Amino acid sequence: MKLIFCLSVLVGTLFSAHSSVQKEDHAPYLVYLKSHFNPCVGVLIKTNWVLAPAHCYLPENLKVMLGNFRIRIRDGTEQTLNPVNIVRYWNYSHSYPQDDLMLVKLAKPANLSHKVQPLDLATSNVRPGTVCLLSGLDWSKDNNGLHEVAVATVICKNKLQGIEVGHFMGGDVGIYTNVHQYVSWIENVTKDK
Repeated sequence: MKLIFCLSVLVGTLFSAHSSVQKEDHAPYLVYLKSHFNPCVGVLIKTNWVLAPAHCYLPENLKVMLGNFRIRIRDGTEQTLNPVNIVRYWNYSHSYPQDDLMLVKLAKPANLSHKVQPLDLATSNVRPGTVCLLSGLDWSKDNNGLHEVAVATVICKNKLQGIEVGHFMGGDVGIYTNVHQYVSWIENVTKDK
């Protein structure tokens, strides 16, 4: 088991997490943004909206994949949807990772199941010492499923607290945006009109 350290901008403390591959899909809110670029991960926050890092912005050839992510194993929960609108945070800049967020509107609502579920957003910061889950997808050749740390999101008290917007020190230290600071922007963009 490999030990990975993740530095979090959102609580200003050092997280340490043991890396392990999950046999069962434990993160039905994770969404894979497939393009001809680096793999990116987002979070289903409403049946027709995904929150993801803005540096994943690639409007051409972008596919949003939900459900079972295991390679070469199909169980009928897989969904591939097209985006119809992509909105980057108004203050996004490549040089400032904190505002590295975008919202992706899906062409049609996701079909919800035990493997596809939206995740509520945190509306306040967590207290230092709060136990949180780091989850994401691992697309390495030796692992075919969900992985607890690679390309991570931070889930605290069953709410999305942070999303990885960058990393340094060879990829072992992740930087996470503090989602609760963007809730009013997210709600304004995603509200039914």
